[in-house]
Amino acid sequence: MISFAEFVSTRIYDYVTADAGVGRQCVDLVEDYIAAVHGLAHIPGNAIDLYANADHGHWIKVGNLPANFPAPGDVVTWRQTPALGIGPDGHCAVVLLADVNYLVTLDQDWPPGSRVEVVVHSYVGVFGWLRARP
Repeated sequence: MISFAEFVSTRIYDYVTADAGVGRQCVDLVEDYIAAVHGLAHIPGNAIDLYANADHGHWIKVGNLPANFPAPGDVVTWRQTPALGIGPDGHCAVVLLADVNYLVTLDQDWPPGSRVEVVVHSYVGVFGWLRARP
């Protein structure tokens, strides 16, 4: 396993394909993060499925509410949000920094085809996030 900082520094501006991934998708980056930093197994499904399919034994599921926000290292998930260009597979990213208004995340495929980059998002379309259990 590697540290969160090492993960970010070695993936930024690259394209990531997770083991058994399709390549260059947002979920590839997240699955690579889950394995490399947390040593946890693949969560089945597309980005939109991560929240529902995450194992309760390894993950704390936090819903998006007006007064809460994720911590660095959490995996945030978006539902289908056509106004943002998010299709039926959803979107996911790794949180770098957040407050109640904005998320700063490590994303791949945002916008579609993009390599791993730091992106600022609002909470529009955010379903919730996953926090690895200590």
